[in-house]
Amino acid sequence: MTLLLRRPIGGPAMAAKQLRHLVDLMDREDESSLRIRVLDSNRHSILDLLHTPALVTIGSHRMIVGYGLSPYYETRSGAAVTAADGFREAQEHAYDRITTMSRIERALEAMTHKARQIPPARAHPVRPIARR
Repeated sequence: MTLLLRRPIGGPAMAAKQLRHLVDLMDREDESSLRIRVLDSNRHSILDLLHTPALVTIGSHRMIVGYGLSPYYETRSGAAVTAADGFREAQEHAYDRITTMSRIERALEAMTHKARQIPPARAHPVRPIARR
């Protein structure tokens, strides 16, 4: 399975948790068909124009999946073929496993450090309702 991860969700603590999960998945990469690779953010492709795409292979069937107003999948449309070509190009230019792991671990350290610097959110005191 190939996923393109590019949109940050949550703050530094959530990012650290997500990066830790990626490191754990990469530690088991030899046992599964999942491959995780980092792409150079300075390199642009057709994938930059698509909304949250993923290239999924089930058996010998490949499809582009994502969501816009609703979830969708495409197999043979021009958009699906173009997106599949974009994924192939991205995979060709992605960093190797060792460089990817190094970059993810560095980002994990940075997000962990940043999360420690942000004070926990304070609960607002609840004021009792005045009764008459």
